[in-house]
Amino acid sequence: MEITITKNSEQVVINLSGRLDTTNSNVFDKKIADLILSPPADMVVDCSELTYISSSGLRLFLSLQKSANEAKTTLAFRRINADIKEILDMTGFTQILSIENVELPNIE
Repeated sequence: MEITITKNSEQVVINLSGRLDTTNSNVFDKKIADLILSPPADMVVDCSELTYISSSGLRLFLSLQKSANEAKTTLAFRRINADIKEILDMTGFTQILSIENVELPNIE
C-alpha cells in the first residue's frame, strides 16, 4: 500500500496505490487522521491505482466521508476501477460516497 497526500491552496488529493486491507489499514488511518480531525475545503481520493479494498478500508472511507459531511466540506472518490466499484455497489457505499470517475487536475 502506498499513500501520497498532495496539498495546494484549493484541495487535498490522496493517491492510493495497491491493496487497502487489514494488514495496512492502520497506515492509511494514521495518514488521514489530521484530515479527519480538520478536513480541508476540498478533498479528493484518487483510487486509480487501488487494486483491492477490504472491510477495514471501507470503514476508513466511511470515516473520511463522515468527517467531510460534518465539516460541510467536499470529498470525492475518483477513478475507481471496476472491481472496487463492484464492491462499493454490493456494500451500498456508492449511495454514501461521492464517486466521480473523472481525470484529476495536475497539482504541482
